[in-house]
Amino acid sequence: MAARDTVDGKGHDRTEMSGLAFLDPAEAGTLAPYLEQRVWPAGAVLSRAGDPCTFMGFLEQGRLAVKKETEFRGKHIIIAVLDPGAMVGEGMTAGRGLHGTTVTVLEECRLRILTADRFRELLRDHPGLGATILQRVIHILSLRLRRAGDRLAQIL
Repeated sequence: MAARDTVDGKGHDRTEMSGLAFLDPAEAGTLAPYLEQRVWPAGAVLSRAGDPCTFMGFLEQGRLAVKKETEFRGKHIIIAVLDPGAMVGEGMTAGRGLHGTTVTVLEECRLRILTADRFRELLRDHPGLGATILQRVIHILSLRLRRAGDRLAQIL
């Protein structure tokens, strides 16, 4: 992790909020009170396929594996490894859907969590910031869909 040498005007260490690097410091400061910091140990399951999407997270430290179950029950393939700066659980922004993948912790990780309830509050209180986050979610989903298409094209 980077040295702790960049503190914004509100005392938030921006290196701690590296998962929010797509925001300018003022936006990150506005978002900070809506977030919870959580830590998961290596080997933990962050979310399971089929579980309700109740939060999204901004990965600050550690690594996560995104897995999809194969046709052989209990067997998974890793479809992505997420590093600090990644967003996870972004499907929560679309409503109360279900996770399509299982996310496990490869290395102890620290995330800033935005729950569905807090996201609704953010949209009400700061609609411009909510729109910025939704634009980022759309961008991330677009990239992931493109990469999935590229991988499929290589296989077929």
